[in-house]
Amino acid sequence: MAEEISNRILERIREIFPESERNAAKELLLRYQSASAELNERIYLDILRICEGKIDKLKQLVELAQTDYRDLIVAAEYDCVDGKYVLKAGLKSGWWKR
Repeated sequence: MAEEISNRILERIREIFPESERNAAKELLLRYQSASAELNERIYLDILRICEGKIDKLKQLVELAQTDYRDLIVAAEYDCVDGKYVLKAGLKSGWWKR
């Protein structure tokens, strides 16, 4: 298991969480690991986008990703419009890539 978090993710953690919760947020994110660094990055960004700066919610989202990361992606990146899933406003395909 790789235990690395990119500078991009660390910066998002600093933006979202108070200093007293940053280590806990990082440790919780590291509980999710896939075989792909790119997928990890995407999942971490999705979790941070929708956790609302709450450690408890971040933990729930990590658990969701561990169960089925696709459910997390749908929750974070898509809206259901007229029975079809569409990318949320402001997101472009491949948005998590630099």
